Order: sequence, then structure tokens, then C-alpha cells
Amino acid sequence: MIHSPIDNRQLFASIIFASLVFITLMLCPFNTTSASGTNSFNVKTVIKNTSYPWYEKALDTVYEVNGEQGKTLVLTRDKTYRFKINTGLKHDFYFSNNESGRGAGVITSGISKQFIHKGIIHFTPTLDTPEEVYYQCQNHPYMGGKIYIVNEGESFTPPSQNIKPVEQVKAEKITPQKLARQHLGQASAALNASAERIANSQNEKAKVLFNRALAISEDANAWLAGGDIISATEDTDIVLMLINAAEKKLLEEQSL
Repeated sequence: MIHSPIDNRQLFASIIFASLVFITLMLCPFNTTSASGTNSFNVKTVIKNTSYPWYEKALDTVYEVNGEQGKTLVLTRDKTYRFKINTGLKHDFYFSNNESGRGAGVITSGISKQFIHKGIIHFTPTLDTPEEVYYQCQNHPYMGGKIYIVNEGESFTPPSQNIKPVEQVKAEKITPQKLARQHLGQASAALNASAERIANSQNEKAKVLFNRALAISEDANAWLAGGDIISATEDTDIVLMLINAAEKKLLEEQSL
């Protein structure tokens, strides 16, 4: 059978079309887009403004996700999401069931890795993932945002964050002294929150880390009282890192 030139052109066009469809399907697989509209999130730190959901609870620095401070995400179970982290030293990123973060309430199911300040994290929510989780900083409270986990095909609209309009937020100058005092207050609260849990544990390494944190917090208070803001801030950061290290030791003990 002899094909006419028109038949050959139609056959060639059909082959090209089928090839394009195949390439598209390979490069853009199904089941990778979140209910938030993307499967890729860029996370960095910025100076907070009044658009941040926990403006009055947060310190000076917060997470920005795809250009939005404390962005609320809606993710679907069994789909994989990519988080590109570039948050800077001392602001290690992790997933939590605790609203304020600061190393507490770690969740691990479906997460490739966490507690990093630079790199790629893949998160695939599973059946074990709570319906509400948070992305937060390991060392500082209220830096991140909320994540809602939904099932495939489920329609969901996040509730209002009840953010105060800019004009309703009282302008306040944050001095280095006030920021250091606030930072030290958060460390003291972290010590109080962990004290009983660590004291009642059998983990001697956690107790050693906690006692070091307690001693250094006293030094930080002394530095602050003497007007040495830099030393007070550095010691406060060490206190928070030691508390988180102690909490991790408890988690390791519980997982055994």
C-alpha cells in the first residue's frame, strides 16, 4: 500500500504529538502538586513585619516561605514536597507538632532529614502525620508557620490567621538590649519547661547538658546586667542549643 504525502505528514504529526505527550508526562508526573498550589518551597529568614501570623510572640527574625512570612501550607498525604532551606546558622529548620517549636514536638514520619539550616528536605505526609503540624526553628520560638495535612481529593480552606492590620499594631522600637532580654527570657522559659522532664529521666547525658545550660544562663544574666549585650546573646544561644541537645537525648532514649 502506497501512502500519499498527506498521509505521511499526518502520520509524522501524530508521532510528534505522541512524543510530546510522553515527554510531558515524564517531566511532570501526577500527584506532586500540593493543595497549596506547588510542591516546592523556598525557606529563608527575614526580619518580621506585621504580616507574620505570630507577630507579637516572635523574636525579630522569622521564616519566609515562597515570599510570604509564616506562610500557611496545605499538603496532601502520600505526596512528596521539596523544601529548599537557607535559613542561616542557629536557625535550623524542622517539623513539629508544637506550635512554638524551639526543638520540641519533633515529628519524623515521611521526612528525609531535618534540623538543618541549608540544604534540601523532602516531606511525604503519611497516615501517621497529624492533621496539623508546624515548620519551626530548633533554637527559637515562633519563627515558622502552620501546615494542614489533608487526604487526596479532600477540599480544604485554611481558617483565617486573625492577623492584626498594620495600623492596629503598636509601633515599637526594638533596642539591642530589649532583644537580648527577650531572647534570654525565652531561654529561661525553655529551661523551666525542660527541668522536670529531664530531672525525672534516667538519662545522665541529658542531665549533664541541662546543668551546663543552667550554669551558662546565669552567666548570660550577669553579662546582660553588666551591659555586655554581645556576650549575653552568645551565651543565650549556647543555652538554647544545650537544652535542645538534652531534649534530643531524651528522644533517643524513648526510641530505644
